[in-house]
Amino acid sequence: MSYTHFTRYERDFIEENLKLGFSKRSIAQKLGRHPSSVCDEIKRNSDSSGKYYAFLADFAYLKRRVYRTYKSKNMSFLTAYIRDKILKTWSPEQISNRLKLEYPNDKRKQISTNKIYSMIYRRQIAGITRKHLRKKGKRFLHTRWNKNQIEGAIHISRRSKKANDRSEIGHWEIDSVVSSKSKKRLGTFVDRKSRFLVISLLANGTSDEFNYGATKKFLHIPKSKRKTFTSDNGSEFAEHILLGRLLELKTYFTDKHSPWQRPTNENTNGLIREFYLKKFDFSTITQEDVDRVAKLINNRPRKCLGWFSATEIFKNKCKIINKNN
Repeated sequence: MSYTHFTRYERDFIEENLKLGFSKRSIAQKLGRHPSSVCDEIKRNSDSSGKYYAFLADFAYLKRRVYRTYKSKNMSFLTAYIRDKILKTWSPEQISNRLKLEYPNDKRKQISTNKIYSMIYRRQIAGITRKHLRKKGKRFLHTRWNKNQIEGAIHISRRSKKANDRSEIGHWEIDSVVSSKSKKRLGTFVDRKSRFLVISLLANGTSDEFNYGATKKFLHIPKSKRKTFTSDNGSEFAEHILLGRLLELKTYFTDKHSPWQRPTNENTNGLIREFYLKKFDFSTITQEDVDRVAKLINNRPRKCLGWFSATEIFKNKCKIINKNN
């Protein structure tokens, strides 16, 4: 298996588990990583006092990536060559392949297409930005995911009886609440039995960001209360296998365009809209703000819970037999 760099939510997972007292070997096993990789990550990115913080580790990693140099290459030559050809309207692909043609026996004067793009995006070539790249007539067509396009998707029909009849806590319906005013969105998680709500403020709609937000929240929820997720077929759930490994649960997928198969989450999203209307700009709020909204909703007495609150049911302060939506 080839090595892959640690992601932001993996670093957050490491930090939270270290705080909870788990060993490095245990953390590595949960992440599906080799113990030495986790040890190296912690050692390399800990601060001067030996403490590991995910945001500092991620910042250090990004800084190394942005400002790294290709020591095996003749960068002064390549930088000048690339700049000259870009200004002559050559594409990075043309530059890369022309270098191979002109200098077939000199690897130091060759560079890949991707690295040329990377240098341009990071403004490592004086006077050259992405605006200098040629524009093509093609446009990227956005496509929606469905259950057949998501690798390893498990249909909701295979969900357990206890999840279906709401007889135990720990089976969550999950979704995203979006806005046309901002790339930011809300990741919403609602327990089917207790109606307990968790909200995570997400920077965008990618699967990496959703996994990061979910992991950050659910690491603090007891394992006994995180058994399954049920989602629609949005692309933000594409990396559900990794998320399931991190949180030790399975994700089940509804049929396409079938919101009634997640009734608890749909209803709860409606409650959230009382605070954040459809065109609300989520870039104007913080995680603390959405936590306060979740707390307000969770502490309301609910008719479907016999007028107990979701918090009371979730924390086992009272018992209720309930099978309503």
